[in-house]
Formats: sequence, C-alpha cells, structure tokens
Amino acid sequence: MKKLLFLSVMSLCTGCSVYMASQKAGTDLASIQKCNTRVQFLNIGAKILQSERLADGNLVEIYQVQAEKGSVVRAIMHGILDCSTGFMWELVGTPIEASVNKEQFITIKVTYGQNDVILKAEFI
Repeated sequence: MKKLLFLSVMSLCTGCSVYMASQKAGTDLASIQKCNTRVQFLNIGAKILQSERLADGNLVEIYQVQAEKGSVVRAIMHGILDCSTGFMWELVGTPIEASVNKEQFITIKVTYGQNDVILKAEFI
C-alpha cells in the first residue's frame, strides 16, 4: 500500500524535467547562417546592440541572438528515465535541466553593403 501511495505521489511530480527539456526557444546556428540581408537578421529575433554607418556607406551592426535551447531528444530521455526509475529521476533531472536551460546568447558583427546585403559576418 505504501509503495502504491509513493508511486502515485511521485507520478504527480513527473514532468518537470521533461517539460523543461522540451521548451524550444531561441535561434539555431543554421538559421543565422542562412541570413543574407538585414531584414532576415531582424526576423530571427536579433537584437541590435550597436549600429554604425561607415564613411564608405556600409553599415556595421552588432547583434545579440538568443541561442537555441530545448530538445525533444532530451525530453524523451527524461521521460524514459522517469518511468524506469519509478519517477525518482525527477530528483536529478529537474536540477540538471534548470542549469542547462539558462539563456545563452550569440553575438554577431555584420557589415552590410548596398541594399542591406551582407558583405561580412563574424561571431564575436
């Protein structure tokens, strides 16, 4: 009876690490690398930190983009570990996800030519 009560209570606690791991946010590197114009950079959620028009007419901007976080594979792994350990995995999995899911940012310096087409982009 105690085991059944324990498993019932623990099953109510499950899902925290699964939920945290599955929450997608931010932009992946592939999306950043596909950007060819200023508008595309702004559309992926890039925040302008600095903007400067050079004497030759080129525009140099420094952006900050939230790095992608969240993973379906990690969420599935947490679910399997929850079920196989009688939901005891949540005691370990939730703190792990809390530390892994902190927001990280990518900083990019982009030089635009005419028509806001990228001439040069570098991660800084």
